[in-house]
Amino acid sequence: MADEVASQCLFGVGNTYLEGTPTSLSFPIVCDGFIEVNKHMFADVMYWNDNKTELVTDETHCEEWPCNNIYTRCDGFWNCQDGNDELNCPLLNPCSPDGFECLSPETFKITCLPAFKAGGNHTDCIGGTDERFYCRNKRNTIFSPMKLDRNEAWFCNRGIPFFFGERKLTDENIRCLCPASYYGNRCQFQAQRVDILFRFRTFDFRMVFEFVIMLIDNTSQIHSFAQRELLPMRDCNLRVDVTLSYSQRPKDNSLSYVIRIDTFNKLTLEYHASWLFPIQISVLPVYRISTILSLLNRPATIAECSTFGCVHGDCVLAVNTRESFYRCSASWSGVDCNKRIDSCNCAPRTHCIGSSNNRSICVCPLPMFGSRCYLKRSSCNPNPYENEGICVPTDVRISENNFTCLCQGGFTGIRCKYRQSFIEISFSKANYVPDSFYVHFITVLHDNDPIRAIVTKKIAYDQDSVVIGMSDEFHLAFIDINKIYYLGVIQTDYISSKYY
Repeated sequence: MADEVASQCLFGVGNTYLEGTPTSLSFPIVCDGFIEVNKHMFADVMYWNDNKTELVTDETHCEEWPCNNIYTRCDGFWNCQDGNDELNCPLLNPCSPDGFECLSPETFKITCLPAFKAGGNHTDCIGGTDERFYCRNKRNTIFSPMKLDRNEAWFCNRGIPFFFGERKLTDENIRCLCPASYYGNRCQFQAQRVDILFRFRTFDFRMVFEFVIMLIDNTSQIHSFAQRELLPMRDCNLRVDVTLSYSQRPKDNSLSYVIRIDTFNKLTLEYHASWLFPIQISVLPVYRISTILSLLNRPATIAECSTFGCVHGDCVLAVNTRESFYRCSASWSGVDCNKRIDSCNCAPRTHCIGSSNNRSICVCPLPMFGSRCYLKRSSCNPNPYENEGICVPTDVRISENNFTCLCQGGFTGIRCKYRQSFIEISFSKANYVPDSFYVHFITVLHDNDPIRAIVTKKIAYDQDSVVIGMSDEFHLAFIDINKIYYLGVIQTDYISSKYY
C-alpha cells in the first residue's frame, strides 16, 4: 500500500516520502525548469517502480511535460531554457515577437537580443538575463584527483615556477619568477643586497611625504632605488621594508656604497631631509639596516652648492650623521652635480632626481602616480572634502578606491566640515615661560579604559601664549609643565568647535 501511495503522489498535489517523513510538493513547481527542492532534501526522495530505487526531484521525468503551455506562457518567468514561453508577449516584452530586452555590456544601453541567442550558455547581456536557466542551475564541479610532482614545487628554489609551452619539467619548458633576494634561471643564487627596515616620526601630521631610498656608490651611480608614499597620521606606526640590489653581480668591492634616503613634501614637491647610511662591512653578501627616521620641521639645506664647488644643487646635512653632501637639482647628477640627465622622461610639473639603469626616478605630486607620473588616481576625483581638505589616495598597490582625509586650516571631521576645538594657554610675564610643554587629552569611554592623546607644543622666545587645536573628542585636558600638572579643561559632554 505504501508503494502505491508513493507512486500516485509523486507528481500530484500530495505527499512524497523524505526519509519516512511526508513533505508537500505543490503542482506549479513541477517541471517548471527550476529545481525548487533543497539539494540535501531531494537527494533522499525516492519512489519505487519495478523494485528499483531512483533519486528524483521536481524536475525529474519531465520529457513529456512541455515548458511552453497555457500555464507558463506570458507569465513573466522563463520556464523554457531559451525563454520561448515569453515570446509573442507584447504587453511584457517590448522586443516581441522575436527578441528579448538586453542591457548591452558594450554600450550599456538597452537593446533587443535576437531570440536565437538566448539560452545558448553564453552570456550576452549584463546580469545574465539571457541565460537564466544556465545561471540558476550552476553546480559545483568535482575535479578528479591531480597528481602533483614534488620536484615542480622546488624547481625554482624560492621563486614561482610557470610553464612555457608544453608542461614538462625541463629547463626549456619552465621559467622562474625570482624574488629580489635571489636570481638565476632557477633562482638558485642568493643576490648581494641591502635590506632596509625603518619607521618614521614627525611633529607635522598634516603632510604627505615621499621617501626615495637609493643605493649609491662613490661615483654617484644609483644602483637601485625604491619609493614609498607615507602619511604621518595614517602610517606613523608602519614598518617599511625595502630590498635594494647592486647593479653588478658580483658587486665591485673596489667601490664604497651608501644608502641615501631623501624625503619630499608631496603637496609641494619641496625637498625636506636626507639620511646617509654607509655600507660599513662590504664583504657581507647581505647588509641590513634598521632605524627610525625623525623628520625635521624645516628642510635641512645649508647653502647654495656653488659655494662649495659644485654646479647645480645644494649642500645639505644628513639628519643622522650631520655629514654634508651635494644634493643635485632636478635633472642633474654626478659627484659635483655637473652631469645633465638627458634620459629623464618624467611628466611635466614633476621632480626628476636621477636615473638608475636607464630608468628615471620621478617624484609625483598628488594625485599623479606611476614610474613617470603620467597616471592619475581616480578615487579623489572630484575631491570629496570641504574647506580645502586634501584627499590622499591609499597606496595604489593596496587599493584604488580607498583614501585618507587631510583637513586643513583648523577643520576636522570625515569630510572636513567641522572646526577643531582650540585651547589658548597664556603665561604671565612675571612667571617662568617654558620652552615647551605637553597637553594630555583624556577621552572617557563607558565600556573601556580612557584614551589619552599627548600633544607637544613649543613656545617661541618672544611669545607668552600659544593656541592648541584638537580634532578628536575629549573630556579632560591636563597641561604638563616640567611634570607639574594643571587642569585646563573639564567637560561631561564633548562640545565640538569650541574655543577654550
